[in-house]
Amino acid sequence: MTGSSLVLLVLIGFHSAWAIANSNIYPFDDGNLSNDQSHSNNRRESHDERATKIDQAISEMFECFNVSTAMSISVVKDGKVILSKGYGRTRVKGGEPVTSKTRFAVGSLTKAVTSILIMKWILQNENVELDTPIQKFYPEFRLADDLRTSHTSFRDLLAHRTGIGGDFFPLFWGFPKEVPRTELVKRMADIPASHQFRNKLHYNNYMYMVAANVLERLSGNQTWEEMVRDQLLVPLNMSSTGFFTEDNYDIPNFARSCAIVNDSFQDIPPELLLAVVQCGPAGSIYTNAEDMALWLKFLLSLGRGQDDEYIINPSAITGTWDPSMDFYNQLKCLPKDPVSHSTASYGLGWILGNYRGYQQIYHTGGITAYSARLWLFPDINAGIFLIVNGPQMRQASSKLGDSVMYYVADELIEKPRWFNISEICREASLLKLKEQVKPNGTSPAKSSNQTVLPTTYSPEIGSFVGIYSHDCFGTISIFKDSQDSDDQLRFEFGRFGKMQLTRVLNLTFQCEYYGHLAMFKSEKSLIPDSVTFLSDGMGGIEALQVSLGGVEPVRFKSVKESELTRRSRQGNRSDDSNTKGGARYHQASSNIILMAATFTIILSLSCFW
Repeated sequence: MTGSSLVLLVLIGFHSAWAIANSNIYPFDDGNLSNDQSHSNNRRESHDERATKIDQAISEMFECFNVSTAMSISVVKDGKVILSKGYGRTRVKGGEPVTSKTRFAVGSLTKAVTSILIMKWILQNENVELDTPIQKFYPEFRLADDLRTSHTSFRDLLAHRTGIGGDFFPLFWGFPKEVPRTELVKRMADIPASHQFRNKLHYNNYMYMVAANVLERLSGNQTWEEMVRDQLLVPLNMSSTGFFTEDNYDIPNFARSCAIVNDSFQDIPPELLLAVVQCGPAGSIYTNAEDMALWLKFLLSLGRGQDDEYIINPSAITGTWDPSMDFYNQLKCLPKDPVSHSTASYGLGWILGNYRGYQQIYHTGGITAYSARLWLFPDINAGIFLIVNGPQMRQASSKLGDSVMYYVADELIEKPRWFNISEICREASLLKLKEQVKPNGTSPAKSSNQTVLPTTYSPEIGSFVGIYSHDCFGTISIFKDSQDSDDQLRFEFGRFGKMQLTRVLNLTFQCEYYGHLAMFKSEKSLIPDSVTFLSDGMGGIEALQVSLGGVEPVRFKSVKESELTRRSRQGNRSDDSNTKGGARYHQASSNIILMAATFTIILSLSCFW
């Protein structure tokens, strides 16, 4: 979302919310507001007429952009559902038509759910406030240093103002299954602060996991998932909404996302959604358009259920809309467009701004090529939810979601639309060509030839092989595969973080995904630029350094296997070192692979997660 962390959320991450505001290619007629389908001052449209107009426009944009295989939307105004519908199919080949009942992953839209639960708990405990240091009522709380440990509040965690970077790739790669959420929460104390406390927004999915864990500990034996279910989903009758877990990831009536692979769209394996499990409170919810219509009505009514009775204190919702961290020098508006759209601050799981003179409360969610958007306009009691699948890191793909949201928003606030759909579709085609993506979703093949630069010091390739460890993120396994060339190695980290490394300088290697993430090879923002090994000055290797999507590269120390196995926190051992890829050898061990993981956003999309 920019701060580099925010942009990463737009990816998966868990998806950044002002990719929406960072748009400047919307054509309009002669610098004036578009008058094709402009609002009439003589007669107010009926509910059905407005729904038909919106549906037709969305269908046109979905078809002409041709960058997604599935999309779903809900539009609510004055407590009524104007439109709840799906577009496309649930699979690239075959599948079923997408409907309002088709489920999608919504990534960081989960954050508002977590924030509302925490606000509800705070309002029920008179001795606790949003700004009360957590350690005062939960002494076990720990973060990077004494300052953050003793002063961090729920507001700090939920408004991304701890100053601790939110390294994205571990959540994209997926932490090992053997590392439970409770263990990962403990490890957060081992991530050093990268910025001043409460000085600037630094998007961090992990802090939502930490906040939810505190709530779990203070609320008895219930998990975060159980609290969401019992306190929100069941009362609202959101029966199609749930959570990705180890045993629940291949969801029925679910639209799979897709990537561009070998010149065509290809379904993404559902098991990639397991990457978000440990950090669930930041981005593990799946849902459909019908349930999201209920969620929109719940939010806009400030906590009323289907019987119009309050199921939650209204302040539990409005409290999450209070500005908690200004964006300062972030992009504030759209100077190249003829309408105002400003972003002022972050609340708790929400971004706060203004669109064409109306208060706007919104967020985005991105996870493994799903991109969700939720916009609220409390002034006119209206809201929009949109979910799109496909390669959202490309401008043309992101532009589809942006265009739909702007079109529907202008219909709801009853102002003339400021862009032309036909021109937008032509611009999308030009963007796809610019990004080397053909209109049918194909991309030209890329050369795999790589040049190894001359070096003055090149250690023998086997000297890099071994296990590298970080107190929070766990272990990376570096090994040699029989299929690799003389200057290549393999990198394995967590569930899915598998890369082939090719030496481009004496201690520096270029990265390319293989395995489940191979379909993201062309998405450069979703892969580290390089892995660099660090010499101990005596002919050996003491560490490796790799960007995990945060502000600074992260150092993993080389360790002996005997030393590693003594560590109580390592829990990501794999015993299949002789499968899928030929004979492997490790300097530290010949028959094991230790893996660790990391998730941006830009689930965000992100996020997401």
